[in-house]
Amino acid sequence: MKRFLENEEVFVLDAFVGTHPEHRIPVRVITQLAWHNLFIRTMLLPAKPGEYDRVTDPFTIIDLPAFQTSKDEDGTNGPTAILVDFQKKLTLIANTQYAGEMKKSAFSLMNFVLPQKGTMPMHASANIGPQGDTAVFFGLSGTGKTTLSADSRRTLIGDDEHGWGAGGVFNFEGGCYAKVISLSPEAEPEIYATTRMFGTVLENVVMDPKTRDLNFADATLAENTRACYPISYIPNASKSGMGGQPKNVVMLTYDAFGVLPPIARLRPAQAAYYFLSGYTAKVAGTEIGVKEPQATFSTCFGAPFMPLHPTVYSKLSPWIFLPLWATSSFSLFLPALGGGGWLSPFWEACWGGLWDGWPWLGLPPSLACAWPSSPDGSSPSSPPPPCATWACTPSSTGR
Repeated sequence: MKRFLENEEVFVLDAFVGTHPEHRIPVRVITQLAWHNLFIRTMLLPAKPGEYDRVTDPFTIIDLPAFQTSKDEDGTNGPTAILVDFQKKLTLIANTQYAGEMKKSAFSLMNFVLPQKGTMPMHASANIGPQGDTAVFFGLSGTGKTTLSADSRRTLIGDDEHGWGAGGVFNFEGGCYAKVISLSPEAEPEIYATTRMFGTVLENVVMDPKTRDLNFADATLAENTRACYPISYIPNASKSGMGGQPKNVVMLTYDAFGVLPPIARLRPAQAAYYFLSGYTAKVAGTEIGVKEPQATFSTCFGAPFMPLHPTVYSKLSPWIFLPLWATSSFSLFLPALGGGGWLSPFWEACWGGLWDGWPWLGLPPSLACAWPSSPDGSSPSSPPPPCATWACTPSSTGR
């Protein structure tokens, strides 16, 4: 890479990861492409004049899409590689133009550093209600973190990566990275509006070369189409990027096979189990070769980015005193309901109207309280239990 860089023009950004002044870390990002630098400048928190004067040993991320690693010389599996050395504070990204690799590299650094400070890093979005009630949404890509946190009635803290410590919740980033496949102004107006704003980076989105019109329904380039924009583009975004101690914690899963109830309240032991198991499904657009949903388990809802043992993160979890909910985004008709507003009635209404329990999973009863209908009336006024669609009803023994 050093030889490769000798004759290359590069773009350098000095920035921080983390909005909390006591927990942020300095990161220097060197990119080969100008638009990559714009991307990471949006996603991280660029240093203000003088803030780097005392920084002598920042983490460094070098992103070179035109450089290929060698299996024989470098010991990699192929020409594309993301190599991390936490002791040298160095991350190397080779042979990929996917800008998200830089963002997740910075996230991985925080997942290594924060537990040593007694702070829990989270692959989660977060927002704040009118009464100051903070909510956290854990989940993998495609489960609804960005959509659910972008609720016009609640203040957005961040859409993807956060820390949770003694002072509450804080965002790692200064921007959002939303999936925009099939994006529409009706379903997600706040996110759709950002695609028309100056400085938003659109990745893999098909654009008409003559009219410059965007076609969000076109997945010709990739199913994983993205928009990167400053969080300030969301009208109700928090200026500080910080919130108080969460009142509700939600674990989102893409339950493509109807195993879980649409929503269930978890006991502390159950919360730890589902957090460590991270049951969900791989969906099209998040991994090469995935065309249909595939059941999978991703520890802490972000296994590829968690360099420490899973129990390190689980022991940091402060939710043992909190209401915690597990929801199945596949069963919630999210594409029909659209936006994060559907969840507001659950924060505002009493938790009542119970169904029968789910003894074969050890889960408590599901909830049918204040369930909203979709705008076009296509979804029911209350969600059906997934087992109602099974060919046979399971017994309480799970057989």
